[in-house]
Amino acid sequence: MEKAQQEKEVVWYSADADDVSGPVIQAFQKTYPGIKVSHTNEKQQTMFSEIQVQQAAKRVSIDVASTANDVADTIANHMPASVDWAKLGVPADRILQDVVEVSGNNVVIIYNTQKVAAGDAPKSWEELLDPRWQGKMAVDGRGSWMPMYLASPELGGREKGLEYARKLAAQKPLYQANNSSIEPMVISGQVPIGTDVLTNFLTASKKSPPIEIAPVSPVYEATTFAYVPAGAPHMAAAQLLVSWLGSPDGQTSLAAAGSGSLGACDATQQSAATKALCSRHIKFVKFSQLSQFQEIAAYQKQVQQILGTFTGS
Repeated sequence: MEKAQQEKEVVWYSADADDVSGPVIQAFQKTYPGIKVSHTNEKQQTMFSEIQVQQAAKRVSIDVASTANDVADTIANHMPASVDWAKLGVPADRILQDVVEVSGNNVVIIYNTQKVAAGDAPKSWEELLDPRWQGKMAVDGRGSWMPMYLASPELGGREKGLEYARKLAAQKPLYQANNSSIEPMVISGQVPIGTDVLTNFLTASKKSPPIEIAPVSPVYEATTFAYVPAGAPHMAAAQLLVSWLGSPDGQTSLAAAGSGSLGACDATQQSAATKALCSRHIKFVKFSQLSQFQEIAAYQKQVQQILGTFTGS
């Protein structure tokens, strides 16, 4: 703590928008006055490459970085500094080797309430294969919801996921580049159902559009981790920020800003995202082992190849 105060600053890179990071930084600086946090909004892939270049040149300028689905590559390339996060008070279930889970988000199924009655909305992933939805749903062409098969063994694992992708492709959904472009399509009634990111749904719901979440379960929680890059210039202040982000106080601040990890349905205090899923009896699953993250890239490539949306090599 004393050394962190002496360093006086920490440079934080994450994919969080300013309206999320701003209030979180204010809460941190209120708890630890004298430590200035400078935040840069950066895409995960760009951040990954930038840190690799800086570390190769031995001129690291980033103190705290984030990683999501590329966490296996981040760890394999020895990008995080070795930190005893448990000793710094981070709960064990938030630690994955040298990175700390700080937030998560889910892809859910939404429907237009003026086009689909609540009783007719799909209630399982299998119901999306009903002929009545053929050609009438819009989905993220990246298959961003499909890792649920890897995260939830009871669904049958990888092969069952690929089998489901084949059946879904036969439904001839309208593939979109991302979930953000689907939500307006459902709101306007262009399609009656589609995929959406939970936090986007919650933001849109403030304006009372004709959309609701279908009780399709389980949904995959894509987790984001924070870490201190090896060679970071403000090592102590960086560790303080990351450990705080993973703490109950940090999670409360992140949740208030529309981020943070999902909590238990029986918890006394719940984030808006947790309430949204729990109140609809939607189960959420996430990866808990590094091996699952190591498998996701190859799995998602196969999913996209089956859907006919793969654009890589």
